[in-house]
This record gives sequence, structure tokens and C-alpha cells, in this order.
Amino acid sequence: MLHHETTGPDAAGEFRVTYRTPGCDVPTVVCSGLRSRDAAEAEAHRLNEAQLAREKVLQADALARGLYGVYPDLLEQ
Repeated sequence: MLHHETTGPDAAGEFRVTYRTPGCDVPTVVCSGLRSRDAAEAEAHRLNEAQLAREKVLQADALARGLYGVYPDLLEQ
């Protein structure tokens, strides 16, 4: 799964939300132009939580169909 994180501030004083691109370890910008670290951290947290929620739904669906998920420990959280 991707891990969104806050980067910055840049020369303009703005923060970004990024994640490491799988396979090449280059930061991919998801959201930019945020004026505060708190706003960027809140957005990164929201994106991480949304991704986790989507994965849990997909995993529950796969288990209901008799398949096994990639992250079997998510349902226990």
C-alpha cells in the first residue's frame, strides 16, 4: 500500500502530500499548494485512511468469495 506523507515547505512556503512511487522510489505529488503543515498532514492522514478503508472493503469481498487478500491482517484492526 502507498504511504502518503507531508513534504515541504518549498521556496514559496507551501507544503505537499506525496508518496514514494512503487518500483522507483521517486516521490509522486498528490496534493500541492497547502499553506500549512497541519493542513498537509491532515490530507495525508485522510488519504491513508481512505486507502485503508478501500482495502478492507476489497478484502472482505474477496474473503466472501473464498479468496485470500494480500493484507490478511487488515480485518483484525
